[in-house]
Amino acid sequence: MASLSISAAWDETKAVLARDGRLFASVALALTVLPAAVVGAFYPGGLSTAIFAVFESNSLGLTVLVVAVFLVILTGQLAITRLAIGPSITVGGAITHSARRLPSYVAVALIMSAAIMVVMLVGAAFIATTVKTPVSEEELAKAPAVAVVVLVMLAAYLFLMTRIVSVAAAVAATEGTGPLRIIRRSWALTSGHFWRLLGFLLVYLIGTGIAEYAVISVVGTVTPMLLGNMDPMSASALVLALVAALANGIVIVVLAVMLARIYVQLARRAEAQPSVPSSGT
Repeated sequence: MASLSISAAWDETKAVLARDGRLFASVALALTVLPAAVVGAFYPGGLSTAIFAVFESNSLGLTVLVVAVFLVILTGQLAITRLAIGPSITVGGAITHSARRLPSYVAVALIMSAAIMVVMLVGAAFIATTVKTPVSEEELAKAPAVAVVVLVMLAAYLFLMTRIVSVAAAVAATEGTGPLRIIRRSWALTSGHFWRLLGFLLVYLIGTGIAEYAVISVVGTVTPMLLGNMDPMSASALVLALVAALANGIVIVVLAVMLARIYVQLARRAEAQPSVPSSGT
């Protein structure tokens, strides 16, 4: 089993960002910030609001827009990961390379979503058999069975995120394999490192989540007072969408680079190779 040093990966992340920060910024702006900002301008609240709108309106056009934005963002994530792993490649080359690997990565995401859906369906069945008497929504929310199901779903999500999703982008970007191979490879690389990876992910995501929420809350409070109501395509919506997209873009870039360096560390030591893993190009 390969060893893992989170501090070493963080030092490498800082060095990579300091050296090639402009490359990461250009990819993030084009493939992460801009798409998210466009959606946020039309739907104040960002992608989450747009997704709810998809389910409420059943609009084909909106569905296509949201799916397209997600695909662009995933391509950007793969491109950032590819740049962070090396060897040296141009921004255009990284994007083209990532576009070719995107189908396999999307398939992994769909498989993981299906796994979570199965857990949700089993949980719903458990609630249905446990809470038999008709109850109000408030009473249902307080039922012990619901709390158990929520905890199980959260545990399943964190487990899959840590064991597979954490390095899946790096595997997809460098090894060019099918979705099942990516899942098996990710599982093998993270074997024995669950708690350390989980700890890092929780600390990072909770910390950045709080910071993002604080920034967006302040901007969301101040901009309507200065620029008017937060209506779709209003000046307030545009400013908030841009700030939210920039903040989220920074979080995505740093996390993607960090996970890429963790992958390099695990793959290099697991295979006893001193060189950087092959890019597959």
